[in-house]
Amino acid sequence: MNTGLSLMKNEMTLAIDSGAHTLYEHVMKQRIKKGARKGAINWNFSKSKDFWEYVDLYGEFLQKYTADGTIDLYVNVDVIFDPQITWEVQNYMESNFNLRPMPVVHYGEDFEWIKKYIKKDYDYIGIGGVGQDVSTTEYVNWGDMLFKTIS
Repeated sequence: MNTGLSLMKNEMTLAIDSGAHTLYEHVMKQRIKKGARKGAINWNFSKSKDFWEYVDLYGEFLQKYTADGTIDLYVNVDVIFDPQITWEVQNYMESNFNLRPMPVVHYGEDFEWIKKYIKKDYDYIGIGGVGQDVSTTEYVNWGDMLFKTIS
């Protein structure tokens, strides 16, 4: 029996994002409901048990749907403003789930992070950060420097 997904799979490559930003937004909204100061940036969530449970669930999901060929490309659970945690998640997914997610670097991060990913010879590296309260000019300037670094 062909499902819509199997029919679609015959016609295209399927890539997915980890949903890390949506997860963060959901957690922050819950914290605000519980009285946290609105607008307070708190990236400590990436060090919590809930975050790592999400990483594990995502890893299990990817194992299932990459093994059957449904998903072709998938993005790491990246943490904006914390490239060290992003790096740790990348390595965790590789060693614990035998997966190779697309790594991500964000606006403002040190270019040493992209060099680390280049050394590991990934097919793709995601570049993010457009929605991080940065002007187009600032982002383009950073992007220009990034591409000079990798060329």
